[in-house]
Amino acid sequence: MDANVFLITGNDGPTIEAAARKLVREVAGDEPDAFALEIIRERDGATVADIVHEVVRALRSPPFLGGHKTVWLQNFHGFSSEGSRKDSSPEATAFRELAGIITEGIGEDMVLIMNGPGADQRKALCRACKEKGVLRVAGKPDIRDRRNWEADMRRLVRQAADRKGVDLPQPVLDYLVAALGTDTVRIETELEKLICYCGGPDSPITIEAAREICLSEGETISWALQDAVGDRNVAAALQQIDTLLQREKDPEGAVMGLLVQMGNYLRHLLEVKLFMHRQRLRNPQNVMRAVENLSPEARAAYEKQGMDVVGFNTYRVRLLAQRALHFQGGELVRGLVGVRDAYRKCVSSTASNRIALEKLIIDICGPPVSTSRGTQVRAGRC
Repeated sequence: MDANVFLITGNDGPTIEAAARKLVREVAGDEPDAFALEIIRERDGATVADIVHEVVRALRSPPFLGGHKTVWLQNFHGFSSEGSRKDSSPEATAFRELAGIITEGIGEDMVLIMNGPGADQRKALCRACKEKGVLRVAGKPDIRDRRNWEADMRRLVRQAADRKGVDLPQPVLDYLVAALGTDTVRIETELEKLICYCGGPDSPITIEAAREICLSEGETISWALQDAVGDRNVAAALQQIDTLLQREKDPEGAVMGLLVQMGNYLRHLLEVKLFMHRQRLRNPQNVMRAVENLSPEARAAYEKQGMDVVGFNTYRVRLLAQRALHFQGGELVRGLVGVRDAYRKCVSSTASNRIALEKLIIDICGPPVSTSRGTQVRAGRC
């Protein structure tokens, strides 16, 4: 290993920690000597400046008896306190000293590993680590990037499974991505549950086991809210809104994100409904098979027309198809218009964003619309 300075940061805490632990094992071994690995952690009563100065002192202390030493600043949450070049605070001063030591070059008999969220790539510490060592940024999949977030999450789940020596069949991987959303915190725990449930890392991991014990509780994507809307269950949907907004520091601001997610969800329902109409399908299971069996040319043609759902994992498509049967196409179009209007109202009005969202949900989940002849359209027809 050529580099001897590593900083692993970003906004994905579990991935940052896992990468750091793997790196420490590679550098110091599974059972390092007490004098060969110095771990520096946050602790009660110690300021950010205190911790950074402790790292500086460790780098200035030679390894015991002329051996090699690894200094690990573990799971540090103070990187965001680095400050600017002109900042004279104790924290900024400490970070400047640490960045200076790294720039000058630490001894060849030492390795510095630092991990934690929030380090600013524009500031001195990240620049020094990038220049003299390795800077790794672990970004959490972004739900707003609808084309790439699933691929990013699939990669993270696969990497975690590889670390545990587990072979995940594609259907299990797809199901986990659909169940987790972008909740990277749950990747490790859900895999551990699956491994134990199936009998150990050498036992086959089955889709049946995944469906049995891995529930869809993604932290960023409000799956429960979307499912309630898809089932036209007003009471459940309003309850989910209450649950989601109670844990937000800025509930009114969070409404904007829920509106964007709801717009994407309705659009996906409409895309599935259109796909079912073109393929003359009524059974969600058949929809899943039809998407699975699309030729590359047909899939590309659908995607060119804006039907992103043909690129989703087939389990998710089946769930969407089940809910799409609860709506007429016109209802979904009016729902999308309602999302647009509610979003505009949240941006331009001083009225409550939450009220706008709840009114939208009531409108979408309301009774099926009537036709021009005055007869009701029953939910569940294509």
